[in-house]
Amino acid sequence: MDRSASSLSVLLVGSWNDREFHQPLRTLRARSRLVAVPALSDAERMLNGSRWFPDLIVVTQSRPGQFCQEQFLRVMRTVPLTRMVALLGSWCEGETRTGYPLPAARRIFWYQWYAHFLADLIRAGRAECPAWGLPETASDEDRLLLSRPRGTANGCGSVVLAGRSRETEDALADACRSAGYQVHDPAQSGCRREKVPCVHSDAVAAIWEGTQCDPDEARQLADWVRTMPGVPVIALLDFPRTDGVRRAWMAGARSVLAKPYRLDALYYHLAQAALTRQESQQGETARLDKSEHVPRLAG
Repeated sequence: MDRSASSLSVLLVGSWNDREFHQPLRTLRARSRLVAVPALSDAERMLNGSRWFPDLIVVTQSRPGQFCQEQFLRVMRTVPLTRMVALLGSWCEGETRTGYPLPAARRIFWYQWYAHFLADLIRAGRAECPAWGLPETASDEDRLLLSRPRGTANGCGSVVLAGRSRETEDALADACRSAGYQVHDPAQSGCRREKVPCVHSDAVAAIWEGTQCDPDEARQLADWVRTMPGVPVIALLDFPRTDGVRRAWMAGARSVLAKPYRLDALYYHLAQAALTRQESQQGETARLDKSEHVPRLAG
């Protein structure tokens, strides 16, 4: 664990029992000094009665209207320099249109955790400004500019695509090439999802597009994963639910990326897949090298 990341103090407010929040909370416990309370009233009493000022407050929100806006604002006034993040469950997807989202809080859905919030924790550990570290008046455009890919393309290796439409595959291919990856053309290689692809054992990652990964889609995904043993597969899903994510993992996907996706999130998943592939290949090489030195019994 990054020592500087572990110095980050975080106050967690809300339920930590929901399945959607299990993995994010495990990460928070591992990468920060975490204090948890069940309600905003508890947070308000704690902050008023102590001289502790957390670096970050994370509110786990399972449903719209779960927290009182006025109480949330009182907590903000108690620690005005502390940034707020709302870690949201699937029921909160329409809240910005029909509900009353928590003011001045950075909104992160549970399925965006790895590509967005974990990356912000890593930035904070490196003394860089995370997206939630911007001023409360920052716009979504400001946060997108902060998280945009920087520097030169550093992707290496090839990526296999299996989209539900040519337009999706073209968009993914353009994004992968912009990051430095090569792309296997599905139309030429027979890798379209409806054909069951040929093997691309040299690929560093593969992207499979689905919808909600229902049982039928999960079987299709499992069939597709088996054609490329050892290649980490990223499942691209529509507004994932916990059951769909679980089925995708059981079908062999290494990670799940939500649509609509941001380029920095796509590049994060590709980089993690490439790292996993590299480590797997190094392990296999080491195993083969070791086997050469194992004495063989004469027959």
